[in-house]
Amino acid sequence: MLPAIYLKVPKTRANLVQGLGGSFTDALGSSRGISNAIDRELLLDLRSLADVVVTDGETARREGYRIPKACDLAVITRAGYVPAAGVSKRNYVELRMSPPQAIRELIESGYQRILIECGPSLIAEMISVGLIDQLCLTNTSHSKADLPALGIGTARLDWSQQQSDTTFSVWSEIQAS
Repeated sequence: MLPAIYLKVPKTRANLVQGLGGSFTDALGSSRGISNAIDRELLLDLRSLADVVVTDGETARREGYRIPKACDLAVITRAGYVPAAGVSKRNYVELRMSPPQAIRELIESGYQRILIECGPSLIAEMISVGLIDQLCLTNTSHSKADLPALGIGTARLDWSQQQSDTTFSVWSEIQAS
């Protein structure tokens, strides 16, 4: 069961996993290699609370994104993206614009609960213009949260919990460095 902090869904929520040395990906450029089973379970739970999952084309290609069963999928891309085949009846939205413009476009289109699963540089770009209301950060392999790596100068830690070698944290009042 999800802790109550996750059930208070903000308009924009970013979700990332961070491993040793502050890395957001493994040697192959995928977050799968630094993630673990409890992090992936949280990811699916957060998706079930969202109206739309937003990622970028590179992440979508590396991770083999499909349209989730519980929400729409939006991909910020210059080169286009075709989601892997799946059984979802939800919508796919392709956004050929800057990440900040894409988030604003989704908000203007009526999405109320946006889950952002982009890489750290795009998250930092969105943070720099104040578009991330909440950051859900999973640290694996006993790693520590490295908020400056996301362009964060200050943020309020709302909740943190450790399970085995994994720490889950939720941050708000995020200000760019």
